[in-house]
Amino acid sequence: MPEVFPYTPYTSQIYAEDCTGCNLFAEVCPVIVNTDNDRKAINFGKKTNHTEIRDNISFFEQIPINECSSVDFSSVRRGQFLESLFEFSGAKFLL
Repeated sequence: MPEVFPYTPYTSQIYAEDCTGCNLFAEVCPVIVNTDNDRKAINFGKKTNHTEIRDNISFFEQIPINECSSVDFSSVRRGQFLESLFEFSGAKFLL
């Protein structure tokens, strides 16, 4: 959102312990990498070392949260810069 936060990259972190392997996160990603039309910005693959992921989570959790007063709520796109109030319960589904 250049007009709201001109130098703010958008970051999303996935907690590996909560991943069920459903691939939905990667399937719904609308961003396609310019260099390869088949590759999206988020891709599903084999689980990596959890130590590296935990380091990423430590960094992610230290990123400051934007003030609500500085965010324009007129679109969902702009609302992505707000603190996420949705978290998974960790419940497992039995099929």
